[in-house]
Amino acid sequence: MNDALHPDPGTAVVIDAVNRSHRSHASIARSLGISDSTMHRKMTCKSPMTVAEADRICRTLRTTFSAELRRAQV
Repeated sequence: MNDALHPDPGTAVVIDAVNRSHRSHASIARSLGISDSTMHRKMTCKSPMTVAEADRICRTLRTTFSAELRRAQV
């Protein structure tokens, strides 16, 4: 979780998972059916991320939000 320095651990683990996936924000956004700019705002913390959105992003990356939280030992 070194890449995502964010005060909210839930947001930080999702950002870290996205960064570790080596997939572009645009390709993840297309998989989720959201715009590239919305995904960018989520990843740069300009827009808040709900738990449901975090879970959808993690599932797109073939992991789960709870597994990412365990991995980060949160």
